[in-house]
Amino acid sequence: MAVTSPLIRRPSATTRRLFVLAGGTFVFVTTETQPIALLTPMAHGLGVSESSVGLLMTAYAAVAALTAIPLTIFASRIPRRGLVIATVSILVVSQIGLALAPSYAMALGARLLGAVAHGVFWSVIAQVAATLVSRDRIGRATAIVFAGNSAALVAGTPLVSALGALLGWRAAVGCMGVIAALVGDPAADAAIAAAPVTDTIKESADGKIIARTPDRSKLWAVQTPQSFRLEIIRRALSEVRRKGLLVTDDTAACELIGQPVRLIASTAPNPKVTRPEDLPYLDMLLRKITPE
Repeated sequence: MAVTSPLIRRPSATTRRLFVLAGGTFVFVTTETQPIALLTPMAHGLGVSESSVGLLMTAYAAVAALTAIPLTIFASRIPRRGLVIATVSILVVSQIGLALAPSYAMALGARLLGAVAHGVFWSVIAQVAATLVSRDRIGRATAIVFAGNSAALVAGTPLVSALGALLGWRAAVGCMGVIAALVGDPAADAAIAAAPVTDTIKESADGKIIARTPDRSKLWAVQTPQSFRLEIIRRALSEVRRKGLLVTDDTAACELIGQPVRLIASTAPNPKVTRPEDLPYLDMLLRKITPE
């Protein structure tokens, strides 16, 4: 007798993004409370009292509370998703700094850097979640995202404590930094194909005298296709229109709003047809790769 198994549905892109945001809330809450989990080993490692280590959490909370509103207002022109990426990136730097801190003063500085990111992150995370779904699903989306908060309170502190016991407190802090880096992948909503530039490129301001030779190892020839989430390209092109700017392609428009774009390495030939004289070349390629 044959046994059939039900089809396993892959989660949608929106669901995956919501769980990534939930991972962000988990990491922020867990790193906020990690001095509690690592109280004794951090005190021994930094040569201070346990009460001084406790102050790392107190100072963190105070700075986060004091800076959240003014920094969020100051960064109001930055896209909310860009702010989430920036705050997670700052948290990664904070964790690395804390893991490598040779003194209590350096550890305090690293913690305060993370605190600055903490307040901004929590002020925008709900808005970002709401932009991913339709109005009737906003409640469900925010519930998924804030589940990371609950998970951190239940499992985050024991996890850090266990890592500290097994690997040492510095390794535990570093592990949380790695997790934060994985959560903060910046270019999930925009991507382009491109091939490394092999031609020798020269830069000239007047078209007569060479000004400099760019580093070819950093140059990529953009190809087709270019892929963007609809809401992102709409916002980018609206900004171009509002400012009355001219851009070479959609990726340049995304750069104006701070949207990271993933570069997908490709191979030539994959030409862009932008001029009438490009058509004969494209026709030649099609004849070459298409059977008669």
